[in-house]
Amino acid sequence: MSVSLLPEYIAGYMDGDGCFRISKYHPKKGGTRYSACVDLTSHIRTLPDAMVEQFSGFVQTKVPRKSNHRLEYRWNKSLSRSSSFLLAVMPHLILKQSQAGLLSELIGRQAPTSIGVPDAELDIRESLREEVKRLNNKSCCPHDSQTPSLAYLSGFFDAEGSVQVSPVWGKQDQLRLYISAGNRCRWVLEQFKAEFGGSVCVHSQAGKYWFWQAVARDAQSTLRAMMPWLIVKKENAINGLSLCDVVVRGRRRPWTGEERAVLNRIREKSVLLNRGERVVISTIATTPPVEVPTLSAV
Repeated sequence: MSVSLLPEYIAGYMDGDGCFRISKYHPKKGGTRYSACVDLTSHIRTLPDAMVEQFSGFVQTKVPRKSNHRLEYRWNKSLSRSSSFLLAVMPHLILKQSQAGLLSELIGRQAPTSIGVPDAELDIRESLREEVKRLNNKSCCPHDSQTPSLAYLSGFFDAEGSVQVSPVWGKQDQLRLYISAGNRCRWVLEQFKAEFGGSVCVHSQAGKYWFWQAVARDAQSTLRAMMPWLIVKKENAINGLSLCDVVVRGRRRPWTGEERAVLNRIREKSVLLNRGERVVISTIATTPPVEVPTLSAV
């Protein structure tokens, strides 16, 4: 199935889990060459294939060494003057616009052939490469602090987000919908909080990694708002929202065996999806609402 990607969505994904880099290599004929490259990684093939369809490039499959790690698909592309990728995406980038600008500068400096490139020019290209590496190691460098669109936030969530259906702490008989996104840049996570609610917390005392998280109704409204743009986390979101569809506020009474079975299936599917396994979730999504006494799940 063909998927058309919005530039804002791609920018959000690239800011989250994409990479802008300048590769340096030495051809057999001698000399030194520099190439502007981009890539992004996903655990489902739909997104990388869509990138190939829109911008060309190729997809690599990475088989995990450990059984509990997920299969990964990486879209790669070397950029040139004729490439439309930077032209489409760069205006919408926030965290990595500076890196994209340096790649654009390198492309602009490259002649049709790199034979006989002066040493001074090679020094400039090397400095561009080193600056991209430096920026990639920085924790955060938002460009102009622009307000991200919903499509951008959806792309970022597809790259860095998580959807979980898990028991409430200390109450194994109650389930809750929990979503989160993590990044080294606190600023972008504060944009999720401003748009959807929830909270932002630091993952370690060093303050090098931050998390935005939302539960219950905040999580539900967030997924519904992002649903039109989600690709990688779409099945996870549908399954998470199915919890909200079957668990509604009602009178307090014991759960029936049928109710418990429905909720357990939703939780099991959440675990499988987060492991990267594809499962059929349409049967859960169409299950009629059931009145159950938990208030933490909606």
